[in-house]
Amino acid sequence: MSQSFNRVTVPDAIRMLFPNGTNVPRRVEEADGGAEAAGGEAHAEPSDEGANAADNPGPAHSDSPAVHALSIDTVPDWPPDAFAAAAYLLDSSGIFQYVMPGRQAQWKLPFRTVSDATHKAWVAASAEWLYGKVPQVAQDLWDVLLAAKTWGLHYTPKRNQNPPDWLEAALGLLIMADEASAGAGYGAGRLTASGSENGLPLVANVMTSFEAFALESSEPPSADPQQTSTATPQQVTQHLLTNTLSTTITIMANPDLVAVQPKSRTPQVGSAFRTLSHNLAFLDPAAQIATSWRRMSGYSRNEVGAGLNLLLVPFPYEVEPEWFHAIREPVEPGGVPWGWFDLKQGWLPADPDVLADFVVALVRASHAPIHGVVFPEFSLRWEHHRTVIERLATTFPGIEFLVSGSFSNCEGDEGNFELTSSVYWEEAGTAIQSTSRPKHHRWRLDRSQIETYGLERQLDVDTLWWEGIQLERRQLHTNAFRQGSSFSVLICEDLARSDPCHGTLRSLGPNLVICLLMDTAQVPLRWPARYATGLAEDPGSSVLTFTSRALIERANKTIPKQQMAQGIEPWKPNWSVALWRDDSGPAREIHCAPGQHAVVLSLAGERVMEHTFDGRPNDDGFRWRFKNSFCIALPKDDAALVRLHAAPKIPLAPQEASAPPDDIPAGSGVPGASDPGE
Repeated sequence: MSQSFNRVTVPDAIRMLFPNGTNVPRRVEEADGGAEAAGGEAHAEPSDEGANAADNPGPAHSDSPAVHALSIDTVPDWPPDAFAAAAYLLDSSGIFQYVMPGRQAQWKLPFRTVSDATHKAWVAASAEWLYGKVPQVAQDLWDVLLAAKTWGLHYTPKRNQNPPDWLEAALGLLIMADEASAGAGYGAGRLTASGSENGLPLVANVMTSFEAFALESSEPPSADPQQTSTATPQQVTQHLLTNTLSTTITIMANPDLVAVQPKSRTPQVGSAFRTLSHNLAFLDPAAQIATSWRRMSGYSRNEVGAGLNLLLVPFPYEVEPEWFHAIREPVEPGGVPWGWFDLKQGWLPADPDVLADFVVALVRASHAPIHGVVFPEFSLRWEHHRTVIERLATTFPGIEFLVSGSFSNCEGDEGNFELTSSVYWEEAGTAIQSTSRPKHHRWRLDRSQIETYGLERQLDVDTLWWEGIQLERRQLHTNAFRQGSSFSVLICEDLARSDPCHGTLRSLGPNLVICLLMDTAQVPLRWPARYATGLAEDPGSSVLTFTSRALIERANKTIPKQQMAQGIEPWKPNWSVALWRDDSGPAREIHCAPGQHAVVLSLAGERVMEHTFDGRPNDDGFRWRFKNSFCIALPKDDAALVRLHAAPKIPLAPQEASAPPDDIPAGSGVPGASDPGE
């Protein structure tokens, strides 16, 4: 039997979203002269849950008083807050889909259209808001929302019945706030539907201030005290602390309920909520997945339309079976045998400078400008990553970023992480900003993979073996680079499992998604290509899957033997270390055979016209397309290569030192999600 509950009305939802009011209170001179004016500024301390407009006076309402009480009577003057309110109402109710394009005569109620005149008025009025003046029409729409006291948020329109007026009001507010946020996340404006050149509008300006705050609040990352940094006096390496990476760019909206971030691509297929905006993404709160948008605060030496050359280093090139170490767990009678496994990095030189010399040699051997360097899943450690990026930034002025899979992060934790370091230039010299985030899901090895990789002596084929890592708070970072482009990084199972990040990733719409793998050959018939295809279609990201050559080498040895034993003609070894997929065509294999040490992937950038679901154009959308690729092979007597082979490797921890992750009790059962196992 169902119970009766008090409905949450539209004003109720707004009150929940803004428990401290819709705008920051402003100090003004009292009528009796008791208090001095504070210049109308809204002063708020930046928090870890949102980019506060700490030193910005904020927008001014067309006809509003100088003081905002802690109430919901006034429309939020910060566009991302207004966007959060409208998006929350439309998405939570699910009735945004009842607004249709075209003429009303084409559709039957409860579907309704917005007139061209009304739509154009919303877009035109947003030009005021873009530079800080809240238009009166925004307040008028807000008043309609507050007046919807008899409408429950969860409402199903009935046939031949007009939907509530608040639906159109929420849609109009969302469109205006989205248009008023042009340039968010990039530090300079993007073209809006009104066709105006933005310069540096309000939202972009305040976000730039917050980036400066985050940089000031960062600290040098932890490092082995025995390792000497290669940074010059003019070069600074900074680790952006997790609590300075804003999980939302709203100011007053409750971060326990919503999050808003900038976005890049607008999906051109489907009718999901994310198709309604060009500039802002409506996201789940940080408790489910914490997002951050990070832009290099200085300037890039490369234009957005210039080509992008990535150096892909499929390191390690080999892995020994004994580097896999197993810990079996007790199993109840009738249960499925399972246990933990660790992988020791027996390929990694103890001296990070050895690896840095090798990477520098690869860049020089490419005879091409290299803008980004990528290492696969679990290939490095933080101290090696840091040494490599510092050496690259010192040696090659055009370098923009380094992405690597790592055993450790820049706070000294161990597990499975992706590290991203961005290089930017200021008058004082070169600075490097680094972030790290953990993997979302554990890798599971089953019989098929154990036999494919020839690990039967280390791992019992009748046991399910889980990667021995802790699963930390789920995070997803978007890195803006140049003007109008961004990339995000996934780690293996993050690509294969839709939860928790795929919906968020599609809302953010990064132009480029880099997937770091420890996998076998990257071919169109395998799982990475299938999941990459989904992201290439929605939101339109270009996707690069990239693995080391280590497990490819093992599979190329074992699979032909297995096929011969079964009377099957053995396949020819495949050395595809990467797969490229964009919205223009089929997946493309990228090979790097033994004797070759890296691949240069050259991408061409191009502008693309995008439209929101309501028809607003944006002609400065951006996508990356495959141009060409070529392999790099250092001579056998190359000094850096010889040193890499001969250098002492990091000591392997004794087997008894390994232990299950602290977050899973021993013998508790199978944890987490599995690897696709293909």
